[in-house]
Amino acid sequence: KGAQSSSFEEQKNRAEEAIFGSDGEMSHYEMPNLSACLYDYTNKEQEQILRCFRTGNYDSLRDLPNELAPQHVIEAMKEKITK
Repeated sequence: KGAQSSSFEEQKNRAEEAIFGSDGEMSHYEMPNLSACLYDYTNKEQEQILRCFRTGNYDSLRDLPNELAPQHVIEAMKEKITK
């Protein structure tokens, strides 16, 4: 088992050297930032509700769920699409 873990560590180190260079440090522009960690679009439900009240909207209040709670609007949108 010890031989397998050392070979894995060696492969990991070689891969890191290939990606990050021999010194193992990333450049500042390669480092992940907050936008890479967040969801793609976090205000989707809020925007859906606001569009229902705007002039010339294409969304309808009747398509919204009776109880507004987190993820309920997104679930209702998915149900409408699958119908």
